[in-house]
Amino acid sequence: MPHFSNEAASERICNLLATILVLMLCVGAAFPSHATCNDNGKYLFVSSETLKYSIIANERLIKEKLDRCNVIVGGRRDVFRATFDIGLRVRTRFIYQSLGDFENDLNSRKLQGIIDVVIYNPEPGFINTTEEEKRDPVSYAIRFAKLAKENGLLSVAAPSCRLIKERDTLGRYQACSVLIYRKIAPYYDFIDVQAQSVQSDPNLYRQIVSHAANIIKSVSPKTKVIAQLSTVDSIGGNAASMGEAAIAVREWVDGYWINVDNKSPDGKTDFIELENGYELNK
Repeated sequence: MPHFSNEAASERICNLLATILVLMLCVGAAFPSHATCNDNGKYLFVSSETLKYSIIANERLIKEKLDRCNVIVGGRRDVFRATFDIGLRVRTRFIYQSLGDFENDLNSRKLQGIIDVVIYNPEPGFINTTEEEKRDPVSYAIRFAKLAKENGLLSVAAPSCRLIKERDTLGRYQACSVLIYRKIAPYYDFIDVQAQSVQSDPNLYRQIVSHAANIIKSVSPKTKVIAQLSTVDSIGGNAASMGEAAIAVREWVDGYWINVDNKSPDGKTDFIELENGYELNK
């Protein structure tokens, strides 16, 4: 057995402790520690632009409500921290419309140390979503989730239910739950139910989201269900319709994806109105 002097032994121990500390810091950077970050309440997905206008409108409220790890904001972590230097401890995300784009970013190490969450969002109208992915979203979604897990990233599935060829709205969403959500749920941390186009009808919205949530939880209780809400003009939504829809599905979901029209004057304060009036984070 090799003999080491006390001085050499101390140096080896210090080096070992330094290595462990670096590894802990790296892990903490990718996924904020529960010991230092409030992770209670509903998950909230918001854009960095929405957060920017919300901070301008009411910084105190944002600090009080959104200083939590289960708030997930669009964009790079380093850009976010440089832009919003108010000490928010949130996670950051990138959205991908194709598996190939995600693979390219992983291969180029573009995501290393700057992102926490990746989202797979294939849509029939997106150029980046390949024809193969439109025909077989399930197998591509599973491959995406496996890659995310291998690289220490949280995964979100947000496939458009318009990938299902069904004219009836309720029938299309119910088929989507069985043919897509049910098959991919065990692989994902989150599934985003994109039913925002019917949010102005809380009863129909409840039918769609509750059915999806029950299907998802039946095969993967650990997977978080996110309900998408929007004020985009084509949907005719506003803060009130989002709030009412959110209340209608609160007992079935683990959080909400908030998509507001930041170009309109009302859109710049819609998120603040939602938090004040409906407290989506509870």
